Amino acid sequence: MADEAGVQQLGIAVGLKELLTHSGFTTARSITKYSPAEISKLLGIEVHVAKIIIDEAQKLVDRPKKEE
Repeated sequence: MADEAGVQQLGIAVGLKELLTHSGFTTARSITKYSPAEISKLLGIEVHVAKIIIDEAQKLVDRPKKEE
C-alpha cells in the first residue's frame, strides 16, 4: 500500500531505524506483526527498547488517514 507509514517516519533514533531497515522492515505495520521479544532477538536490542519501537509503529498504524 503506497500510503503506509514507513520506518523512517517512526519517532525513534536514527540508528534503530537503520537496524529495522537492514533487518527487512519497510513499514510501521510490518513491525507491529512481531512481539517485543521477537524484535529484540532480530535486532539484538533490549526487549524494553523493542516495545518502544512497536508502540511507535502502532501509533503510525492507528493514525487517521489524510483525506484528499
